Amino acid sequence: MKLSAIYEAAYITLRGLGTLEGEEKNIREYFAAIHSMENAEELGAAAALWNCCFGAVAQHKLLVTLDEIKAWRTLLFTKVEEKLKLVHHRGSGFTGTGFIGGKSVAIYGYASVDGGRRSRRFEFSGSRRDLYRALRMAHRVVPSNRQRFVTVSARQFLRSPYRYGVEGVWVDKEIES
Repeated sequence: MKLSAIYEAAYITLRGLGTLEGEEKNIREYFAAIHSMENAEELGAAAALWNCCFGAVAQHKLLVTLDEIKAWRTLLFTKVEEKLKLVHHRGSGFTGTGFIGGKSVAIYGYASVDGGRRSRRFEFSGSRRDLYRALRMAHRVVPSNRQRFVTVSARQFLRSPYRYGVEGVWVDKEIES
């Protein structure tokens, strides 16, 4: 319950005030608890908050180090991979309305390419493994300015990600399955 409150407070602070300054202690506490997150909603919220923090640090709106941001991302990816291995081995065990719940997934929101912030969307389809790998790649590759809304199979995207996007940063994103 406390993690949810920290997430909501940080998100409201960012949306309302345009900064996360002053929330550093709570955000550090939030990411220190990644090991206790057990379902897709919690991990999805952690990914969304991490993305907000990454953008805030880049804009000098959050006073944490880049090393902390990188460590949080590593913790988050490690936890997600752990949960996906459970799903793969047992066929279930990752509760909640999926981080990768079906045969298709979308990642959308606002992304920054060359300093410009515009709405963008990837829609992937394919196997759970390919979807997972495509989502990981899509955290670094965003749809280009010329093709901001992209529908592609996860396998095709993985073979040639720069055919569908460019290096960029998601400023605000959601993942939907």
